[in-house]
Amino acid sequence: MPASTAGADVTPAIPSFDPPDTEVDVLKLTWEKAAAWKLAGRVLGDAQDGSRAIKNSAKEFSEIISTDISSANSYNSQEWQNACMALTYAASIAEMWCEDVEDFQEKRRKLINRYRTEAYAITDKVDSSGYYQPGTIWAVPKGPEAVREMLADLVARYQKTGQDSYQKLLDTAEKRAAMLEEGPEPKNLKLLVEAGILGWGAHNILGVDKDTPLPVSAEKAKELVRDLELFLRGGVEPDSRVTEALAVLAAVSDKARALQQAGGKRSGKLSDDEIEFLETFYGELEDMTPTGVVHVMPWLEGDSGPDWSAAERKAFATGVSNGLLALSDEDIGGGQERLPESVQDLANGIPFTAWRENGLSGSRAEGVDSHNWLADADDFSRLLRHSDPGLRGGTEFSSNLTLSTGHHLGNDHLAITREREKALGALLDVSTRNEEANHRVLTTAKAHPGSHTDDPRYDAARMPGFDSNADALLGLYGHDWKDGGEAVAGLTDWIPEFSRGTSAQADMAGTATVGLMETLAGNGDEKPFHDAADDSETRHSLAVTEINPELTESLVRIYENYEDDFILHENDTNRYATVSGPEERYLLHEPGDRALHLTNGTKEGFLQLLIADDRTAPIITASVEELERRVINTAVGDPTEGVAGVAGGRVGTIRTLLHDAMINEYTSRYDDSEEAKQHAADNWQTAFNISVAINNGVFGSVPGAGSGLATGGETILRLLEHPQKEEYLERWEKEAEEREEKRRKNDGVDPDYDPMSGFIDSKVQANRHAQLQLLQVYLDRGVVDPQTLKDSNLLPANHDVTAGHVFPAVVESMSQDPGGDFPRLDKVLEEASKKAGANGGNKDWVDDYLADMERSYEPEKYVPKSMKR
Repeated sequence: MPASTAGADVTPAIPSFDPPDTEVDVLKLTWEKAAAWKLAGRVLGDAQDGSRAIKNSAKEFSEIISTDISSANSYNSQEWQNACMALTYAASIAEMWCEDVEDFQEKRRKLINRYRTEAYAITDKVDSSGYYQPGTIWAVPKGPEAVREMLADLVARYQKTGQDSYQKLLDTAEKRAAMLEEGPEPKNLKLLVEAGILGWGAHNILGVDKDTPLPVSAEKAKELVRDLELFLRGGVEPDSRVTEALAVLAAVSDKARALQQAGGKRSGKLSDDEIEFLETFYGELEDMTPTGVVHVMPWLEGDSGPDWSAAERKAFATGVSNGLLALSDEDIGGGQERLPESVQDLANGIPFTAWRENGLSGSRAEGVDSHNWLADADDFSRLLRHSDPGLRGGTEFSSNLTLSTGHHLGNDHLAITREREKALGALLDVSTRNEEANHRVLTTAKAHPGSHTDDPRYDAARMPGFDSNADALLGLYGHDWKDGGEAVAGLTDWIPEFSRGTSAQADMAGTATVGLMETLAGNGDEKPFHDAADDSETRHSLAVTEINPELTESLVRIYENYEDDFILHENDTNRYATVSGPEERYLLHEPGDRALHLTNGTKEGFLQLLIADDRTAPIITASVEELERRVINTAVGDPTEGVAGVAGGRVGTIRTLLHDAMINEYTSRYDDSEEAKQHAADNWQTAFNISVAINNGVFGSVPGAGSGLATGGETILRLLEHPQKEEYLERWEKEAEEREEKRRKNDGVDPDYDPMSGFIDSKVQANRHAQLQLLQVYLDRGVVDPQTLKDSNLLPANHDVTAGHVFPAVVESMSQDPGGDFPRLDKVLEEASKKAGANGGNKDWVDDYLADMERSYEPEKYVPKSMKR
């Protein structure tokens, strides 16, 4: 035992602990931070602290800047945004650094306190003899030297912790300095938002185009829905909490729209926090509303909902619908599987089953689930129709919604009211905004989920089959839309624009067109799109193009876009692929071009659909004549051997395809085959008249309808966009009726000569038409001199050859004596061919072209003898 130390204080001294401290004056830093925010407020025209106006809630920059500033003549929004962002950023960095220092000092104080607590815990166990007593019977007491070592180790450990903390502050200071130097880069803004400092500041100043981070989270979503519930349950007038909830939804939706429109120029994704915010918000809203998000608007507008004004309901619907579309988009981090269950079911074609116990029985019926789905769709359209037209839903969601609509529309058990039709149109307006989804529908790249599932809900009474995308397309196209098919035209209206876009977009448009044409053309005798509905007035089955004229115009625009591909050689299968082979370059393509490669059956079937609409049939026919002239114009200047024959063969083939398309269409309408075939002849004649009228300058200088149209890059199909389209369509229809009346009074024989009257009856007439086509091209190219035509008695003696409009004058003159005039025309064309041969061309070009055209023109059906001359 040690010697007695009675009466002496043997408690060891606690070593001093003073960890490194910063020289930063926190009070001064706090004042500088406040000054920076105040300066930012002054830039906005607010003499008070600018932090609240800038970062506390979601707004647009125009809302936070004073009207005194924004209304000034010298005001430049971009410059003021930049200035405000610079000051806001600097103030945020100052606030962040201030928090860093305060956090360091708080940790330093806690570190000192912990050290003292541990040190006293040691000295409190030192007895009067200076020994450390652990307090357990098996522990060995430690002497004074050991106690001093324990305290030394303790202070060393805490000293290291304090030094590490100080070094971390120095590192943080360098990071803040670097952030200040780098400026408001996205990564720095994200750090400030995550730190809870910047709030909505970056979004409010820079807007969504800068991909600014948003201060949202799952917890924020729950908070907003809890706040909304007070107002949605009724009895409480909407206040700033409703406004805040909708503003937050709008901010996330605006960012989603900007990401969608950027199309790969940016990262293209909402953050995980933003997606979790949306998913949580709609999950909470689904649980809070009696019948789910799909039915939120009827509930909101019904007796059990809140007493909101129409404007308040619309604002709510816009915010909620936009957020839903953003959440559904897998390209920006969402997806259909993240949507509320009621919305997923609706998109997948499954009706809400608990309608009776939830007060929805007024518009539903037992055992008619397809009808009930339409009622659900009606409810959902009240929400979705308020969505931003610039925002699209995801590919899965959009394609499923489009297909579900088509399948239910094609259900024979249903009667579609006008109101239900408007509702479905509103849904299609939204679902067809997504071009990738439209591509899926048209190419059958992905079938409806109901085609490959064991879900028993698809087996319910009177539900449609969901096996084929073609069935859904028939449901969409075959319905007699009161808007003429505008509701479904969105499924294809994007194709022409995409075909002229990037290579990826062009491929997408091309493959979609192949799928569309293959489906619409039908297979053999199975042509459901040609026989989509019965009509008591016409007494023949109507094609989808007869039922819906707006759809027809959309299909015509697609045909216009790919018309040149119809001149390519027949393919064994339908595909969109690269043009290859030595002959194709004479046919409006170059090797390496991407084009539609179609079977003749697909070409004919699609053409038949287009000419089924009597008003557009002459224009489609005239466009084929124009196509012939463009082939001639391309080939006639090429001295390569065989060019003339290739051109003639392709022209003969396209004529055959259009001829057979006409005859197939018209023989399905008329009991009298002669009447049907005469109708085809009249169509050819009207088409020829259109070509002559265009060459004569009838349509003036409207783009796409000028006299240079014959061999230029424009197209006769642009007549559908002409401001006087209706006037000319009615005129041509009247002319056809007058020709029919003359024939009726003259025992079926037309007393007037029309150049096309026997076109589909005789190869001689087809040859004459080809000569006129050649002449028109030769005149446009200057190969044939108008004076030569006058010298050959193919122009009236008093015609001024310098006045233009030569071709129409030739046609009018030749109509007086076709028997004598065509041999003279043939001689003029041969002389022009020989002249070209003397200059290095093919002197037999005309003969070769006409010979191959005649060999390839082999229509399957012929007109009766009463039409022959």
